[in-house]
Amino acid sequence: MQDLENVEKLYRIELLNNCVKHMQEYEIEIDEILQKIVKVVAESKEDAIRLVSKKYRNEEIILTAEDFKDVNFKWWNIAFTSKKSIKQ
Repeated sequence: MQDLENVEKLYRIELLNNCVKHMQEYEIEIDEILQKIVKVVAESKEDAIRLVSKKYRNEEIILTAEDFKDVNFKWWNIAFTSKKSIKQ
């Protein structure tokens, strides 16, 4: 009985080793896009962009989960360093 258990353990270890040999390591990049439209009154579009940019940097405009627009995933197979992407 003990011999059978040892054989089963060795078999499971061999199976795991074979699975690990075929696995590859990946790095996954997640790009989350938040978007909000802000209305401002300004003399020009450049002034409007400056005003909104300043308010954003001063945390007067904050994007939240409600402003979620999209997400993209990019991955690299570390062994081959090839970059691929998928849009979710």
